[in-house]
Amino acid sequence: MQAACNNLPQSRFGFTASAKVGGAVVRNRCKRRLREVVRLHLAQMALPGTDYVLIARQATASYPFQALVRDALKGMEKCAKSLSQQ
Repeated sequence: MQAACNNLPQSRFGFTASAKVGGAVVRNRCKRRLREVVRLHLAQMALPGTDYVLIARQATASYPFQALVRDALKGMEKCAKSLSQQ
């Protein structure tokens, strides 16, 4: 996960999965799973005025959903710390 200030009143989320992750079906599945993590858990925690990009890896398609949530929450914490230091 990466984050950057956007100077807007709301936060935004983006999703990416490169061809290294797999074919189109696998990449789309990864992005759908990441969107669901954001919808259920991360959207409420996002800092206003911040852009977040979630980057899919090869294991994202088969990784247990609760583990995805746990890792995404850790990523949000790291991003918040790095943004507060800037």
